[in-house]
Amino acid sequence: MDITPATTLSQARRYVEVERFTGVHCPCCDAFVKVYRRKITNSQVRFLRDLYQLARQAVPSFHAGTGIGVDVRQITGQHMRGGDYSKLRHWELIEDHSDIEGASGYWAITAKGKAFLLGQIEVPKYAWVLRDAPVTYSDETISVHDAWGFAFDVGELMV
Repeated sequence: MDITPATTLSQARRYVEVERFTGVHCPCCDAFVKVYRRKITNSQVRFLRDLYQLARQAVPSFHAGTGIGVDVRQITGQHMRGGDYSKLRHWELIEDHSDIEGASGYWAITAKGKAFLLGQIEVPKYAWVLRDAPVTYSDETISVHDAWGFAFDVGELMV
């Protein structure tokens, strides 16, 4: 879009809104604006499983969604690299509890996260995210079994 003295703010906003899915420099502030498509990966499901198990170990009477944050630094493995697990909050499967617990690295599984992990619900396969906030979701859904990618034994979670 060519910015001219006749270009209105509303025209510039509309241009960014239309082009944000492919990526665009805002004609007003020159910030790069792009909506990224995200999906739930095997590594994220592994994190969700580990978070659930860690919370159950910490509090034997644990029920997801009760606001119990656990220190995820206790979870080890390659699936923890890069902090990709934090994207699960876009589907409301986990909550950041760093502010509540008073230290960074505390996350809690939500009731929705537990239901997804136990195969009781499916969630949108894709979330489109702009500046770390979901913009929209796909109509297509995904189960924990699909996201895991191979045999997933829900029973092992109950041990």
